[in-house]
Amino acid sequence: MVALNVWPELQMCSPLAALYSALTPYAVGAWTVALIACLVAGRGRQRWIALLAAGGLGLQAAWMVPYLPGPERQAGEITVMTLNLRCVTNDPIQVLDAIEETAPDVVVLADIPTATLRGLTSLGFGDQYEYSFDQPTRRSRPGAVTRPCGTHIAARGPVRLLAATSSDNPQHTVLIDLPQATLHLIAVDVENIIQGRGIGPWAEDLESVRVGSAPLVDGPLVVLGDFNAVREHQPMRQLRALGLVDAAEASGAGWVRTFPAGRPLLAINHVMVGRALEPRTLRAIAVEGGDHLALVATLSLSE
Repeated sequence: MVALNVWPELQMCSPLAALYSALTPYAVGAWTVALIACLVAGRGRQRWIALLAAGGLGLQAAWMVPYLPGPERQAGEITVMTLNLRCVTNDPIQVLDAIEETAPDVVVLADIPTATLRGLTSLGFGDQYEYSFDQPTRRSRPGAVTRPCGTHIAARGPVRLLAATSSDNPQHTVLIDLPQATLHLIAVDVENIIQGRGIGPWAEDLESVRVGSAPLVDGPLVVLGDFNAVREHQPMRQLRALGLVDAAEASGAGWVRTFPAGRPLLAINHVMVGRALEPRTLRAIAVEGGDHLALVATLSLSE
């Protein structure tokens, strides 16, 4: 894990290397066990090996600083929500309840089945969010049954498509005119490393997010959705190096794990923003029947 974190290029060697690096935060426990074992089992000079474990523990603890929660902040003026339904037909009432509870200005429902979207519409979802944009059905894994699902972007202001990447799993950029501000938004839905087609398509999807974000990063840009990646992954580092800010870290929310929903282990869903926006709060909420937690963030325009 240390090697994969110090040399992130190694993560791109295989899906297993990328998956293993996603568990890096849990290395604190591994180093702690190693340190105790060295102290208990060592005899005489053998105990000096504990210094190696202590050094590894200290290094890992330093890497965990961005995951620590910070002071509570006041909510921002703009609220955004993202939820990945993974093409599973959820109870639309449960989905609508989660949306109404948080009252976001923008909702991004990734991999929402057509049946669930029809159910939401019949419950009056379209009356609350008059403006929307639907991304085409995403690609399926080799050998998988094609399901009628896509990404639905709904907002309280006009939504207009600006651009889409040319890959076979396009990431779309839209312009949203809210009463509070005009936002650029990229709805992210990245291929799964393990269940998908390997490192290539996963890296390609995240690179398309980086390319789409580059000309907009100085403005009011929101990049949110299912990245299928944690902050240690090389493509996520490249997004931060570009200038995108992770709402979990900037808001002081700490380590906001979103998958699997029942017992979250990994933070693979994210809300990231450009330099003209400031994350104020971020929280995860459960939607009954879903296997991802939803993320709800409040944002303010930077002064």
